[in-house]
Amino acid sequence: MEIMISYQRQLERHGHKYLALYYALREGILNGTLARGSRLPSTRKLAEVYGISRGSAAEAYDLLLAEGYVESAVGRGTYVSDQLAGLPPLHSNSTSNEQPHHQPSAWSQSNRVYDNDDPNAKANENENEDLPSDRPQLSRWGQRVLDLDHRSSIQGQPNNSEQTSTNPISSLHGSLNHSLLPTHLYDHACTEEHLSPISFAPPDILLSGSSLAAWKTALAAASRDMQSPDFAGSTGIAGDERLREAICTHLGRTRGIQAKPEQVVLCSGSMEVIVLLCQLLINEQDDVVLEDPCYNGIARAIIASGGQIIPAPLDRHGILPQDWASQLLFVTPGRQFPTGVILPLARRQQLLQWADRHSAWIVEDDYDSEFRWGGRPIEPLKALDTSESVIYVGSFSKSMFSGLRIGYAVMPPGLSSALIAAKKLYDPLPSSQLEQRALARFMMRGEYMRHLRRMTRLYRARFDLLQQQMDEQLNGLFEWMPTDSGLHRYGIWTQSVEQYERFRQQARQLQVYWRDAADSRLTPGPPSVCFSFAQMDELQIREGIQRLQLAWQRVSQV
Repeated sequence: MEIMISYQRQLERHGHKYLALYYALREGILNGTLARGSRLPSTRKLAEVYGISRGSAAEAYDLLLAEGYVESAVGRGTYVSDQLAGLPPLHSNSTSNEQPHHQPSAWSQSNRVYDNDDPNAKANENENEDLPSDRPQLSRWGQRVLDLDHRSSIQGQPNNSEQTSTNPISSLHGSLNHSLLPTHLYDHACTEEHLSPISFAPPDILLSGSSLAAWKTALAAASRDMQSPDFAGSTGIAGDERLREAICTHLGRTRGIQAKPEQVVLCSGSMEVIVLLCQLLINEQDDVVLEDPCYNGIARAIIASGGQIIPAPLDRHGILPQDWASQLLFVTPGRQFPTGVILPLARRQQLLQWADRHSAWIVEDDYDSEFRWGGRPIEPLKALDTSESVIYVGSFSKSMFSGLRIGYAVMPPGLSSALIAAKKLYDPLPSSQLEQRALARFMMRGEYMRHLRRMTRLYRARFDLLQQQMDEQLNGLFEWMPTDSGLHRYGIWTQSVEQYERFRQQARQLQVYWRDAADSRLTPGPPSVCFSFAQMDELQIREGIQRLQLAWQRVSQV
């Protein structure tokens, strides 16, 4: 059982570990992140995760118990008290008396856009703040989308992409940087045919066992729900309302993010979210900060939207904050892609301070941090954000299965309507309604967390074996980036470029393949690799690394 609380921030403030844990847990209870009646981790688990003694954890629980925040029973564990009076709602937007740095402006009422498919949109008008006046507004394309959607809402006309006078991406043909396009992973020529192929390349994630059985049950129940007359009203362009509620609950408990369902917009995968955000926030020739190396899909989306990329260098702790002359940053602090390093709290705070100074947006892509093997969890930028600077992007493709194309964004208040309007151009009708409702049920019944726990145990064993085999048999060939989470390892080649090419050729002959990470770089650098392991059993991992050792022996003997 794992929760996300502000332990590190409280430790810096109060000094003593038991007090830091007490205040972090109390804050989570008061702001609704830790829901009333929910079970808390054992003192042993807290001690293991946060590197404290069980005595300190027990002392923090004793303080909470004495003040009535928690209840405890022998043999049942510790629970958040459900008798607390006057607590804020579960999705309260405020954790303290601090006021956001940006005061809301009177954004033109004519630019307010309500989703016709969302009956609660106007009811929530007063709950959403307008966009701050000093923060960059939408791109010209994004403003046109809002204006078009607003006119369609007034006139009652269908909002189809054919209504636009120009195609917003037609002028971009031929302007893409083709060096950023994915490279081929495999070349099966000249292989030793008696060997079975072993691939460390990114796999298609699949469900199996009890997780698959529970998912089939959820799909069957969702199929029955779709026959109900009430079903159509629960799925607007923003996505199934039950799933948005389930995502808010999950993020509150596991990420410390407090969000309301109306801030969550569901899309067909996180890449659709990123493309739409690029079109909404980037004008031609705008400078956009992007990690180097990075996920090349984000780079292509920025270029296609007319943006100019400012590469941000990394070290073994992630992005190096600078005073960039930009108003948009894409970053993966929870697990940097592709290196896998985790951004320390101090640097996260520096990024938020930069966004505050420049009135900039930060798009936080939390693509692959559900599976963690150790270390202390650090709050996402979105959980630390007090000025509504951060757009949080997540996905279920890696935690569930690759074919489940459901991604989402947690938007700052006032910006979600723009994303909904843009999504409506591409998806006039709600997509993946069956899968969305099934996933909502899967999460609400606790099956998602049980699935994550099962897969974490399985992947942890494979991760440990891969790391051990690499250290023993490929020692010195790669500089492996430190990581304690995720489904791949990233390494930088330490030998010459010519030796890497011969090594890769010899590995292909032995039918061993991996993802070359060259397409992740924005600037020139040494060869680098990504080795995925989620799809492999123990025998395949051992055999694959042994073949790579043989490949290097052949290269070094030349």
